[in-house]
Amino acid sequence: MNRFTSASVLALAVAVGPAFGDVSKETLNAISIPDKVETSIGTLEFFDGVPTDATVETVYDNLDRMRGMEVFLDNVGAVSMYSVRKGLADAGAEGANRIALFADLMDSQTLVVTANTSTL
Repeated sequence: MNRFTSASVLALAVAVGPAFGDVSKETLNAISIPDKVETSIGTLEFFDGVPTDATVETVYDNLDRMRGMEVFLDNVGAVSMYSVRKGLADAGAEGANRIALFADLMDSQTLVVTANTSTL
């Protein structure tokens, strides 16, 4: 194991020198994080690139809303199919081996989702 004395560490730091980057003001502004960002969910605020507590809460609220919408949209088809089967069962076509026949063509008054409007 190498042991460095404080004198050798100081000598190394002086020899290497501090690191200075040659960055223009435009480049620095382009890669900096702004203090405020206007979004569709509101104004997101940052302090030294770190989101404020209010910004974190806003973002998590938006994630919750997005997940709720995703769950709703993913299940609309299943709920619709269940409703059709329940409605047909209530009309007497209970079970997978039964069908319902309508005497007239469907129209906008018929309470069936995506019904066939051209077949008796």
